[in-house]
Amino acid sequence: MKSPRIATVLNFFLPGAGLLYLGAIRSAIANVAVAIGIPVLWTVGTRDGTDFLHYIALAIAAGSAGFAHAVAGRQKNSDSSRSSDSNDVANSSLNPSH
Repeated sequence: MKSPRIATVLNFFLPGAGLLYLGAIRSAIANVAVAIGIPVLWTVGTRDGTDFLHYIALAIAAGSAGFAHAVAGRQKNSDSSRSSDSNDVANSSLNPSH
């Protein structure tokens, strides 16, 4: 099982890296596209948009890290539900009274 903390830290410093670590390739590609696209559009769309670019970069890093943490938590929950389902099947086969 992959660590949500590692995914969060990776995605904070390099958007998409934590999602690649989790195996969510499509989400990683989308995350990188958004992380690159927003600052480019901001800079192109405003004449003096570079004054606030560092705030935008920080917001993107935080949002990216939160997204990776959410994906990791969802994977962790689905893994635990799969293991409990397989334990239920194993227990029912061992105990025919269920």
